[in-house]
Amino acid sequence: MRLLSRLRRKPTRTNHENQAETSRSNETTISGERSSTTSNTKPQPTLKYHPLASPTAFRLLDLQRASTPDALLEGRLSHHIRGTINYETLSYEWGQPNPSDPYILINGHRTQIRSNLHAALSAIRLADQDRRIWIDALCINQTDTAERSHQVRVMGAIYTGADRVLVWLGPGTDNSAYAMDVLSDPRALQERDAVLLSTEHLTICALCERSYWTRVWVQQEIYLATKFEILCGSKHIPDSVFDWSLSILTEPARDGVCPEPRVERSPANRVMRNKRRVPQTVNGLYLWLDMGITLGLQTSEPRDIIYAMLGISSDCGPEDMVPDYEKPLLDVYLETIWLCEAKHRFRNPERLRRLLAERLGFEYDDELQRLLSEGLGRVSTYGFRDIEAFEPPEDR
Repeated sequence: MRLLSRLRRKPTRTNHENQAETSRSNETTISGERSSTTSNTKPQPTLKYHPLASPTAFRLLDLQRASTPDALLEGRLSHHIRGTINYETLSYEWGQPNPSDPYILINGHRTQIRSNLHAALSAIRLADQDRRIWIDALCINQTDTAERSHQVRVMGAIYTGADRVLVWLGPGTDNSAYAMDVLSDPRALQERDAVLLSTEHLTICALCERSYWTRVWVQQEIYLATKFEILCGSKHIPDSVFDWSLSILTEPARDGVCPEPRVERSPANRVMRNKRRVPQTVNGLYLWLDMGITLGLQTSEPRDIIYAMLGISSDCGPEDMVPDYEKPLLDVYLETIWLCEAKHRFRNPERLRRLLAERLGFEYDDELQRLLSEGLGRVSTYGFRDIEAFEPPEDR
């Protein structure tokens, strides 16, 4: 779809644009993938990716076992077909890049990754067996925009098909270890009517307010997980136990008072509540976008506030909107609004139009409203799928 992409954007940059260097497109210095080498082979300078052979193909990382925790992290990338192999996925926060970020070996190639991913891999590496895992930063060729767009499109299927999602909250501290211990024993919380000591309250709030929970991709990664495990430092809690503990702390008691209102309002509880209460057949793209923007969910790539919600939206099929990181941001905005309004009739359509425009850094002015109206008129006449034919005249 080619649309007008010269619309004036706000002169002030949004927080999401200011963090653009942390986009999913440049997590590592990897430029490709080569055939496997043994771990004793001298590290090679460049890793080259082979193209994925089919739409259902994806890469997995075999994280190699190590008998000592300080051993160099090593892994092998290989191609597989979705639905034919068992694997886990890693859900984590990318964090800011730093020249001093650590290195690991992948297929014998020395590869720099960000420190939080390195900490996660160190924590989940096993001593007695390799661990097969999907990690977006390593299993997607981040320098290939077409592949990245396609893999984002099927990311929901990747997370749904995983045996388990490993939710990495980040490195541990004394306080986080204490909070994880308290949350790992919901029966004890229940026996004392969810009354927390002051120290327990502060540490649990800090854990539930970690920046991980504010990432927009977390909504999809946890919402679609068949099974997941919460990890923080060396501590871990199964999904059912974590959810049970949060329920005890946030569900109104007999007197109607929530035991822990700050925990109830926390980003972690919002994610878990959506997982617990919202069926996958209920929320359409409009509602997910409204929620994500209103809550200020974080994404360093502006388009991801939309693309991350496609996989969990009940009203969007795989052909309705295809993630495309080369498409101008204005085109993505217009296509999203047209899609939402083609699916539903809203009492107040202006709300999402304005919210999304402001989130993406556009002025919601007469010119933008004109473009929206022209496209919506085309949608009402021909349907959303035929909107590809719409191309505003260049001289207007």
